[in-house]
Amino acid sequence: MRWYTIFNVFKGRPRDVVEVEITGKQYAWVLRYPGKDGKLGKRDFTLVNGDNELGIDWNDPASHDDFNADELVLT
Repeated sequence: MRWYTIFNVFKGRPRDVVEVEITGKQYAWVLRYPGKDGKLGKRDFTLVNGDNELGIDWNDPASHDDFNADELVLT
């Protein structure tokens, strides 16, 4: 369940927001951005392994254009 579905933080906010997924791990952050479709693909903790540290569900078409970054700039 996503934070905004619980606390409705987007109520009254502009629609031109970009959803970014940030995962914390020891001494680092992993940032995942949606691709051109504007949607982050599904994740499942049972899919976490050495090659898929976030548990991204690659069977979800929305995951195919997502990308990771090592920098977040807020303006």
